[in-house]
Amino acid sequence: MKTRPDLSGPRLFAWPIQLLALAVLTACGGGGGDTATPSVSAVAPPPAPLPAPAPISAPAAPPPAPAPPAVAGPAPAPAPVSAPGAAPMPAPAPSPVPAPAPAPGSAPPPAPAPAPGPAPAPAPAPAPAPAPAPAPAPAPAPAPCAGQTLHWTVGANACSGSATFAASGGLAQLFDNVGPATGAAQFSCGNGMWTVTGTPSCVGAAAPPAPACDDWSNPATWGGALPGAGAAVDIPVGRCVRLDTNPPALGGLTIRGTLTFADTAPRALTSAWIHVSGGALEIGSAAQPFQNNAVITLTDTNTATNVIPGMGTRALLVSNGRLALYGRRPAAPWTKLADHAAGGATALQLAQPMADWASGDMVVVAPTDFYGIAQTDRRLLGSTSAGGSTLHLTGGTSAPRWGRLQYPAPGTPAGLSLAPAGYVPPASPAPAAIDQRAEVGNLTRGIVIQGADDLPWQQQGFGAHTMVMGSASRVVVDGVHFRRVGQAGLSGRYGFHWHMLSYASGIATGDATGNVLRHSVISESRNRCITIHGTNGVEVRNNICHDIRGHAIFLEDANERRNVIEDNLVLQVRGPLPGRAFLNHDIPNATGRGGPSGMWLTHPDNTVRRNAVADIDGNGYWLAFPRNPIGHPDSLNAQMRPRHTPFGVFDDNVAHSVNLAGVHFDEPPVTTPPHGAIEGLLYQPTANTLPASDTNPVVPFALRRITTYKNREGIWNRVNGASYEEWVSADNTSKFFIGSTALSHIRRSLVVGTSLNNANTWQTLATSANAPHAAFRGVRTVEPPAAFASYHGGVAMRQNTIINFPFVDYPLNTASGSVPTGAFANDDYYLRPVERSLAQNQANVLINAAPGRRSVPAFNNFVFAGAVVDYEGLFGPAGNNWVYDLPFFTAGGGCVAVPPAGQNGQSCSGQYFGAEFFVLDRNNDDAYPLMALAVSRRDPANPDAVLGTWSVAGVAPAAAAGTLLPNMRHFAMRENGIFVLTFPGYRNAVSTIANAQGPLTDVRMTIGNMHTAAQEVVLAVEFHGAAANVFATTFPGYASAPITGPISNGQIAAVPAGSTRRFTARNTRADLLAQPGDAYFYDAAARLVWIKLRGGLVDAFVADPSAFSDETLYRPFYLRVTQ
Repeated sequence: MKTRPDLSGPRLFAWPIQLLALAVLTACGGGGGDTATPSVSAVAPPPAPLPAPAPISAPAAPPPAPAPPAVAGPAPAPAPVSAPGAAPMPAPAPSPVPAPAPAPGSAPPPAPAPAPGPAPAPAPAPAPAPAPAPAPAPAPAPAPCAGQTLHWTVGANACSGSATFAASGGLAQLFDNVGPATGAAQFSCGNGMWTVTGTPSCVGAAAPPAPACDDWSNPATWGGALPGAGAAVDIPVGRCVRLDTNPPALGGLTIRGTLTFADTAPRALTSAWIHVSGGALEIGSAAQPFQNNAVITLTDTNTATNVIPGMGTRALLVSNGRLALYGRRPAAPWTKLADHAAGGATALQLAQPMADWASGDMVVVAPTDFYGIAQTDRRLLGSTSAGGSTLHLTGGTSAPRWGRLQYPAPGTPAGLSLAPAGYVPPASPAPAAIDQRAEVGNLTRGIVIQGADDLPWQQQGFGAHTMVMGSASRVVVDGVHFRRVGQAGLSGRYGFHWHMLSYASGIATGDATGNVLRHSVISESRNRCITIHGTNGVEVRNNICHDIRGHAIFLEDANERRNVIEDNLVLQVRGPLPGRAFLNHDIPNATGRGGPSGMWLTHPDNTVRRNAVADIDGNGYWLAFPRNPIGHPDSLNAQMRPRHTPFGVFDDNVAHSVNLAGVHFDEPPVTTPPHGAIEGLLYQPTANTLPASDTNPVVPFALRRITTYKNREGIWNRVNGASYEEWVSADNTSKFFIGSTALSHIRRSLVVGTSLNNANTWQTLATSANAPHAAFRGVRTVEPPAAFASYHGGVAMRQNTIINFPFVDYPLNTASGSVPTGAFANDDYYLRPVERSLAQNQANVLINAAPGRRSVPAFNNFVFAGAVVDYEGLFGPAGNNWVYDLPFFTAGGGCVAVPPAGQNGQSCSGQYFGAEFFVLDRNNDDAYPLMALAVSRRDPANPDAVLGTWSVAGVAPAAAAGTLLPNMRHFAMRENGIFVLTFPGYRNAVSTIANAQGPLTDVRMTIGNMHTAAQEVVLAVEFHGAAANVFATTFPGYASAPITGPISNGQIAAVPAGSTRRFTARNTRADLLAQPGDAYFYDAAARLVWIKLRGGLVDAFVADPSAFSDETLYRPFYLRVTQ
C-alpha cells in the first residue's frame, strides 16, 4: 500500500493487518522427537567462542532437520514453521527499529512539575516474545493468530519489527509497548510515529499453541540423568526448559533455546556463569511477575576465564539473545520524607504512602547534609503503619534528616518559613519552595542476581557482571536486584552493561529499541552501576544505584544517543578500590575537577529527567561532551562531534550532598594518555555539529528545574547558549553558579545562601577536620557563598529570587584581598576596565542579601574592572558606577559609600572610560600586553600634581602560559580627568616585551565606553620618537598596519565616514587643555604625548548590533601614536 508522505511533522499511517502478515513463527519449541535434548557435561568448559568485539552476529540459520541429541554442545533447532499456503520466510534480520531523533536545536517539551519521588508505574509491559506460562489445565481455544508472530516491513524507511497476538486476538505487544486489545499499536520508525490498526487475521490456518516446556527435574529432559554439581549445561536451540527445582551449583550454563522459571516455589540457580547465546532466559512475565523469590548466583573464581573472548566470567552474558525478567517489586521504588527525622530515629514519615513496602524489606535513606558530614543509611524495615505512610526501621538513622519544604518569606529574619508566606516571584513559572527532603528507597526485589560472597569478592572486588551484546539482543529487566556486582579494575565488567548494540566499524546499525532496565536495584558494585556503551535507544527508569565504586550511571564512549534515563536514585558513590582504577577521572582529586559522579554523561543527545543523586565523592552529574567519540575501536570511528551536537533533555534532576559540583558541565575525556585524561572544553552546540562561527551560530538550549544543595558549587559550566531556568540552589559552599559561559541566561530561579536546614554551614566545614570540603588538591575551597559568578558578563541573570547572601569579610587564600560574597560576585570582571554587562541583569529580587563585594585582585600583575556600571541601583543610585574607594577613581566628587562603608567601594556618578590591549612597537599581540603599566591621575588645576595612582606589574613572556590571564591588564579613566600612562622598564634588560629594540616609537591601545563626541578625557602616553602623529580609528587595518606619519585624507576616504580621526598638534600642554578634543601635544623632553580624546567614532564594522553586544555597550576604538 502506498501513502503520500507528510514531511511537515510526525507521520501517521494505518493499514489492514492482514495485508502485512507475511509469515508466522511459534514462540517457543516444546518437547518431543523433533527437538534436540539439552546436553550436560561433567566439566564446565565455556561454549564455543563467538566473534569479538561486539556487536556479535546472530547464530547461523539452523539446518532443516534436527540432529540427534549430543552429550555436549548445542543441538540444531527445527526449521521455522510456515502457515499452510504461505511460502516459508526467515525471521527478520536482527536490527532494531530506529527511534526518531529530535530535530537539531528544537526545544525539549516542557515536563510536569516533579513529584516527591517517581510516581507508581503502571503494570509492566510484556517482554518482546514471552514464553507461555505453565498451565496444567487445558487452555481455551485460542483466537485466530493467538501466540503467533507477525512480521512486517514499512515503507521507504525500511523499518522492520514483529509483534505477538494475544489469545484475545488483539495485537498484544510491540517491543515492550502494550497495545489495546482492539488490535491497535504504535511503534517508532524513522523520523515519525507509525500506527498499526485493523482486525487481526492470518494468512492460512492458525498454528497450534506452543507445547509446554520440559521440566528441569525430569531426567527425561536430560536424556535420563539430571545435571550434577559442576556440570556444564547447554539448552539447545528449539528447546524450552522450565526450572522447577533448585539444581546443584553448575560449572556453566549456555542457553541457546529457552530457560524459564516455574513460579511454584522459591527458586535458586547457581552457576559459574550463564551465557544466553541466541536464546532466552525468562523469569515471570509482564502480565504476571514472578511471585516467589528467585536467586541467581554466579560463582566462577578463575578471574582469567573468558566465557566468550574478551568478555570475562562470573557473568550473565546475553549475545543476540533475550532476557525477560519480571520480579516482584514495589509500585514506587523511592519517595521522600514528609517530616524531619532526628538522628537515631526509627520512624520515618513518607511523602506518599507505600502500601506494598513490607517487613523485611531493605531501605536506604539519603543524607540531607554536606558530603562527609552525613552519609546514606541502609536499614531493615521492621513494619509500616498508616497505610504505608510511616516506616518503622529496626535501626535508627545515623544523623538527622530534613523532611519539610521551605518557602521564601520576605521581611523575616530567616528569609524563609516552613509554610507558604505569600511570596510572589518576579516572573512565572518559577519555583515556589526549596525541597531538601531526604530520599527514601526500597532495595528489595523478588529476583536477585548476585556474585558469590567469597574471597575473590571480599579481597579483590570480583563481583558478578551482566553484559548485553549483539544488535538482536532484547532485554527487559523489571524488578531485579543485582548485588555484589562489578569487577574492580576491569574495563567492561560493570554491574549492568549494554555493550556495542548500535555500532559496527564506526557505522550506526540501529537503536536498541525495546531494551529496558526499570524498577531494579544495583548495589554493592565495585565497578559502576549501569553502563550504556556504544548503544542507542535504551531505557533506564525507576532504578536505584547504591554503594557504587566509580561513575555510577556511565555513558562510556560518547556515541550513546537517544537513551532515556528517568526517575532513578543514585546514592553513596565512591572512587574505585585503591589501585583498581582504570580511568583517571574516576579517582577523587586525581585530575582537574575529577572523581566519581552520580552520572557520567558524554553525549548531549539523551533524555535525563527526574533523577536524584546524593552522597557522591565527586560531581553529581558530569556532563562531559568531548570533541569526538572515545574508547572502543567501533566508537572511535563513529563520525560525530559531541561537543557540537544539539542538546537533548536535562530537566527536573536533583543533586545534593556531593563533594564537588552538583552539576559539572566541563572537562570531557580525551583520547590521549593517560587513560581517562580530561580537558577544559567549551560546549557549543550547532545545527550541523560543525564548529561554531559567525555563520554557524550556537543553537540555544535549556536545563530546567534542577535542584542542587549542600554541594561545593551548584553548577560549574563551560558552555555557550545555555539557559538555566527555574533552578533551586541552596546551601552550597562556594559560588552557586560558576564557570566560563557566554550567550547564556539564568532565569526565574530560587537561590538561597543559607536555608533553614542549617545545622552545618560553610563555617562548619571551614573549621571541620572531618569535612572533605575543607581543601581540594591542597587549596581551600570552603568560603562564604556567593549566588552568581559574573561570567565576565556573558550570562544574563533575570527575574531570580536571591535569599540570605550577606556581606562577609573573609580573606582570600593569599595575603591580600577578600572572598567575593553576596548575590553577585565580581572577581571575574577582569576582561574589561569598565564593566557594563549588568545592563542585561533585570528584575532580580534580593531578600536578606547584599548585592556583592568589591573584590581586590590577589596579585599585582592583573586587575579587575575599575568601574562597574550599576544600572538597577544595587550598590547606590541607579546609573552610577561601582568603583574602588581610591582617589584614582573617586577624585572629582559625586560619590557615596557602598555599604558597609569603608569596606565595599564607592558609587560615583558620571562616566568612566577604559584603556586596554596595549601594543608597543608592534612587538606583542594585543591579547598579550605583558608590559608593566603605571598610571597616575592628575589634578586639572595643576597637571603635575598626582591625585592617585594605578599600577599593574609586568609579566615575563615565559609566564604568559601560566595561571594568569594576560588580558587582565587595563585601567579605567573618569570623564574629564587627566591621566598619565608610562611603561616602566620597557627598555631595560629585564624588558617584559620580547625583542624590544630601540626607542618606543609606536604605541597602540583600545579605548572603550566613549559613546558620544561630548565625552572627553586627557591621556598622556609615554613615547620616545623624534616626532609624534596621533589618530583614532575603528578600522582594524589602520590600527595594526605599519604607519609612519599622519594618515592621509585619501586613506580616510576609503573607510566609512567618521570612523577615523586625525589629531591636531598643539604647541603647549596648556593650549591643548584649553582647546576642544582631537588634539595632542608632544612634550619631547618628558617623553610624553598628551592627547585630548573624545568619543563618537562611527563603527567601521558592526558584527553584532544587538542591545547587549560589546559593540553596542562599549563602542571601542583604537588609539595609535606613531612617529
